[in-house]
Amino acid sequence: MARRVGARTVLNRKCLSAISEGMAEGLESVGATAIENTTPPDAEPFGEGLVTTGDWGLWLGTKKVGGTATKPRSVKLGTTGLTLIAGYGFPGRFQEFGTIRQPARPFLTPAMLETLPTVADHLAPAVQARLRGVR
Repeated sequence: MARRVGARTVLNRKCLSAISEGMAEGLESVGATAIENTTPPDAEPFGEGLVTTGDWGLWLGTKKVGGTATKPRSVKLGTTGLTLIAGYGFPGRFQEFGTIRQPARPFLTPAMLETLPTVADHLAPAVQARLRGVR
């Protein structure tokens, strides 16, 4: 009796979870690097320490998996996917975007744009390390 030829896709769930974990590990590195590369201003009108408290957080679906930042109310998390949030607190907003009386003096945007080209360098080793152990 001959077997019928057909197309069949086998889903390797261990491999998919290893990729997600590796991506999360790599994105943790991206968030930490972006915050480390910023040079926030802390001039006299803002007070010491107000703008220098940058932080990042990482969520896998709705579960927090890294960082110490709290999720802003305006951020909506999906049930799947990775969400990386990096930034500075309330006074940093005025420095970054300016006000009606003060021009914008971005400090986070240049650091993020500097970090973006290196995202693959952060993600690839983390994902490859996780995939080595998967069969």
